[in-house]
Amino acid sequence: MMEALRLIVLVFVSLSAVNILASDYSYTFSTPQREMRYQSLMEELRCLVCQNQSLADSNAELATDLRKKVYDMITTGNDDEEILDFLTDRYGKFILYDPKLNYENAPLWFLPILMICIGVYIISRVTKRGKHSEAVISQSVQDDAEALVKRLEEKSKQL
Repeated sequence: MMEALRLIVLVFVSLSAVNILASDYSYTFSTPQREMRYQSLMEELRCLVCQNQSLADSNAELATDLRKKVYDMITTGNDDEEILDFLTDRYGKFILYDPKLNYENAPLWFLPILMICIGVYIISRVTKRGKHSEAVISQSVQDDAEALVKRLEEKSKQL
């Protein structure tokens, strides 16, 4: 029993140590506003290795280096715009999770809206065309159909 308890404690301590080692170095800031800016930037910037994670969520070495660089820039007095400009100049606009609208990415923003509008237009045209078009049946076909209905009615009366 005592050995089982020791094993459980050993596993718990080992997992805790791994968790502590895996966590990122916690930075200290002189003001809460700087810490909030840092956290905001970490969520706004994409990890270039993981690509679908923010810098805050990534464990990649590059993400660790970028977090350190952002921390250093905040502590030296750079504002958010300067930090974002530095990172986009160095790594490209892909580092931003929410890129600004410009002529380069305008099709990515407006093409889906344009495609939806075209689809709505096509559907409305097809449904309008279906309502206004009536089938033209010649008089001889109508007479044959009426005669067939009469014969079927007579046969049903005979049964």
